[in-house]
Amino acid sequence: MSTKIKMGHPMLLKTAGLDAVPEDRAGTETPPIPRSANIVFSTPYTECYDSKLLIEANGQKINVYTKGVFDSIPLIFFVHGAGFSGLSFGPLVKRICTEGFCAALDLRGHGLTVGDDGTTAPGESMTIENFVADCRAVLDHLFTHVYKPTNTDVQKKSILLCGHSLGGSIATRLAVELQEGYDVQLCCLIDINETVAIGAIPNMMSVLRKKPLIFSSEEALVNWLLSSHTLCSRSSALFQAPGLIHGPNHPKSGGVIADLINSNDNWRNWFIGLNDNFLGKYPGYKLLFIGGMEKLDKETEIAHMQGKLSIEVVPNSGHNLHEDDPNTVAFYFIKYLRRMHLSKKLINKPFDFRKKDPDEDPVPLEEIKRIYGSGR
Repeated sequence: MSTKIKMGHPMLLKTAGLDAVPEDRAGTETPPIPRSANIVFSTPYTECYDSKLLIEANGQKINVYTKGVFDSIPLIFFVHGAGFSGLSFGPLVKRICTEGFCAALDLRGHGLTVGDDGTTAPGESMTIENFVADCRAVLDHLFTHVYKPTNTDVQKKSILLCGHSLGGSIATRLAVELQEGYDVQLCCLIDINETVAIGAIPNMMSVLRKKPLIFSSEEALVNWLLSSHTLCSRSSALFQAPGLIHGPNHPKSGGVIADLINSNDNWRNWFIGLNDNFLGKYPGYKLLFIGGMEKLDKETEIAHMQGKLSIEVVPNSGHNLHEDDPNTVAFYFIKYLRRMHLSKKLINKPFDFRKKDPDEDPVPLEEIKRIYGSGR
């Protein structure tokens, strides 16, 4: 069947699992909301987080999700990838919150973070410098206004950083820049390295052009996320939906939030220097989650052979490992934190190689699955 296109009208894309979805190829006007639009989100953020707060900084009202009581270190700080939101870490946070206070922000131009005027930041403002500055402002706020230590002798501002994709690159910059004033003990990356990321940039615009700009319902969004293999877990897709499209009371209800197409001038700078920061300049513990060893670039592979970082492989997952298989990622994450004395019960506690500390024992993967289900 051929598709007729009239000048001045958005093209209708027929996508598996979706109603006809308007996409404005020219980029000159916002596609209209389908008359059948029914944006009702079925899964609240409290399914995985305890609370959320808005932090005003750098002309933004930054939305931050938190889990736990911030009365002891470490702070486990999560930074999501391009086009996603802080909700993407919800399934993982739910499983590892025993190890420390968890916080995940919505980067500018993403999720519920808006400018002082109440609108989502345009793609042009999504620079790596702005992202890093916003993250630093959030960290400063959390330690200044939220942290209420029960142990007054603890002076260190200990942070464990974890970033996915673009968020991983942001995390490496933070890990280097925060050495003064903070104690960054871990930098954990999920499915990202510099060479592979920069190599994928030439294809990004064509990928984004195929993505619908508006969805008629939560179900339409979830079906697209699964059919396009953006996510492999239906439960994760449902949980993250409110961070990906505007809700029922928004003027652009159903519209995709992140303006990635107009951020294209920033893409290369997002990732330049990632390997140097992660493998060279940052002196602390390093952990990398990947879907397969073939995803490593040469620099990272050499660093791994030299013992400079730990790598955990999470098979049968897509790019969003932490959403597709949160059980396996949580298992390895908790195991690593406890082995390296980075969890809240062990942090800064001396190693005793003569006798194992009971708090060093990992949580068995089968136990995580029993408590939380398959995660799919």
